[in-house]
Amino acid sequence: MPRKKPRPRDIERLLGLRLRELRRTLKPGVPVQTLSDAAGITATQWRNYERGLSGFPDHQKVRCCEALGCNIEDLFLVPMAPQGFVDRMTAELERLQADVADYKARAQAYRRDEEED
Repeated sequence: MPRKKPRPRDIERLLGLRLRELRRTLKPGVPVQTLSDAAGITATQWRNYERGLSGFPDHQKVRCCEALGCNIEDLFLVPMAPQGFVDRMTAELERLQADVADYKARAQAYRRDEEED
């Protein structure tokens, strides 16, 4: 029986579960409030990301991983995921890495322009 193509909402839920797993593994005992403050979001929003109740924007994925002290790649490494999820998450990770590289290049150019003025 062919596997169903994962829906974007399914990916968000899977990423949320992975975020919770990383939090519990990497920062056991650290309150969500502390991590959410470090990521620049509310504790409620962090919990909503973990539960897959709200969209998980790319810049927040990066900030949450920074607050946890891990790489963005760690968020996308989901053990025992069906192949459809793995393929979709790999593509999403590659897109996000390109976006982060583009953001860093634009920020660097902006700082250079500011220094020249």
